[in-house]
Amino acid sequence: MKPSLSASALKYLALVAMLLDHMAYYLSLPEPLRWVGRLAAPIFLFFVVEGFTHTRSYRRYLLRVYALAAAMGITNAVLAQFAGGLRRDGITPTNSICAAFFLLLLILQGLKRIEQRRWDSVLLIVGPFALPLLLDAVLPPTVSVLLQNTVLPGPFTCEGGVELLMLGVLLYFFRRDKRTQLTAYVVGTLVLYLTPVVLLGGFPLLFTYYQWMMVFAAIPLALYNGERGSAPRWLFYLFYPTHIYLLWALGALLGR
Repeated sequence: MKPSLSASALKYLALVAMLLDHMAYYLSLPEPLRWVGRLAAPIFLFFVVEGFTHTRSYRRYLLRVYALAAAMGITNAVLAQFAGGLRRDGITPTNSICAAFFLLLLILQGLKRIEQRRWDSVLLIVGPFALPLLLDAVLPPTVSVLLQNTVLPGPFTCEGGVELLMLGVLLYFFRRDKRTQLTAYVVGTLVLYLTPVVLLGGFPLLFTYYQWMMVFAAIPLALYNGERGSAPRWLFYLFYPTHIYLLWALGALLGR
């Protein structure tokens, strides 16, 4: 029998990988746990594209993702301002991958509206890139950065950055054929993350700048069987911020 994984199984795998990654970061655990963590973002990215393609209400989906992105952005900003001294290493959470997912959903809607020949398609695609430039032009730098990290996320400051958005667009463009989709994902990941490392520093840096290891997410994604599974919809929305702030606080209690 050919092995296969449902959406739920893949999401649970991504949650475990994400947990190990953030445990390594916030609790100073061995670096290889962060390598495992490279599986998480691509799997969630894949299902953002799947969710966009199949959702019954794009607006509600977009608002859920934005609400979590803004809530975490504001929380992170407050902690950075008032809680930096609670840990010896001075770090405070900066995680908010939902900001990137929110921007991707806007861009994907723009691409969809291009197919429908809607006039507002350009605004949805260009707007996320133009707004940060406008904020930088008219506001003091500190205010502009604060807005982009909280309630007006931008592609140049969000977690994952422009590269993650590009991978999301690739997954969307080739969504109709999984083999082609995953091939495009692998090539895109290697070009975006591995090529600069090899050109600038060579192979000794492969395990220092290890974002290229996201390429291995193609293996579990190739086993996706198209079935939803039984994971509750709210699981990621609850688990993601909860584990981030608990691990950060635990690191403070342990004197990290």
